[in-house]
Amino acid sequence: MKFLRVVALIIAILFLLFCLVGSQRAWFGIIIFIIGLYLQKQYRKGKIQFSKSRYIMTFGLLAAFILTLTSPTVTQPVKQTASEAKSADTAVKAEEEKAKEADKKKEEAAAAKLAEQKKQEEARKEAEAKKQAEAKRLEEEAKKQAEQKRLEEEAKKQAELKRLEEERKKQEQEQAEAAAQEAERKRKEQEAAAAEQAQSTESFDNCTEMRTVHPKGVPSTHPAYESQHDRDKDNWACER
Repeated sequence: MKFLRVVALIIAILFLLFCLVGSQRAWFGIIIFIIGLYLQKQYRKGKIQFSKSRYIMTFGLLAAFILTLTSPTVTQPVKQTASEAKSADTAVKAEEEKAKEADKKKEEAAAAKLAEQKKQEEARKEAEAKKQAEAKRLEEEAKKQAEQKRLEEEAKKQAELKRLEEERKKQEQEQAEAAAQEAERKRKEQEAAAAEQAQSTESFDNCTEMRTVHPKGVPSTHPAYESQHDRDKDNWACER
C-alpha cells in the first residue's frame, strides 16, 4: 500500500511539472496540492484531526490541469505560414553562413598571424645568423691581421738578426784583415829591421868565412856583398 502511495505521488508530481511547463498559472494548483500533501502528513502523524486532505490534493491537481488548458499560450493556436517557415529557415541558414564565414575569417586571421610570427621568427634567425657570420668574419680577419703582424715582426726580427750577424762577420773580417795587415806590417818591419841589422853587422873577411854562411856566395844586392870578394867582377861574390 505504501509503495502505491509513493508511485501515485511521483506521478502527481510529474503531472504538475508538465502543467507548469505548459503555463505559469499551474502554480496555483501546485500550491494547493502542496498544502493538501502537508495536511495529510500532519494527519498521519496524529497532529491534526482533518482527514479530508486528499480532496485538497485532488483539487490542486484539477486546478493545475484546468489552468494549463485555459492558458492563452496553449489555447491560442500558433499559425505559421510556409513562407514564414521558409524565411525562418533562410534566416537560420544565413546565420549559419555568417557563423561559418566568421569562423573562416578567424581561422584565416589566426593563420595569417601565425605566418607573420613565423616570418618574423625566420627574419630574426636570419639576422642572428648574419650577425654571427659577421662576428666570425671580423674575428677571423682580426686573427689574420694579428698573424700577419706577427709574421712581419718575425721577419723584421730575422732581418735584424741577419743584419747584426752580417755586421758581426764584417767586423770580424775587418778585424781579421786589420790583424793580418798589422801582422804583415810587423813582419815587414821585422824583415826590414833584420835586413838592416844584417846589412849593418854581416861582414866577412874572405870567401872562406862567407861560404860558411852563404855556401853559394851572395849577389851584389845582398848586404854581405863586398866588391873585394868579387874578383871576376860579375856582381856575385865568392861564387864557386
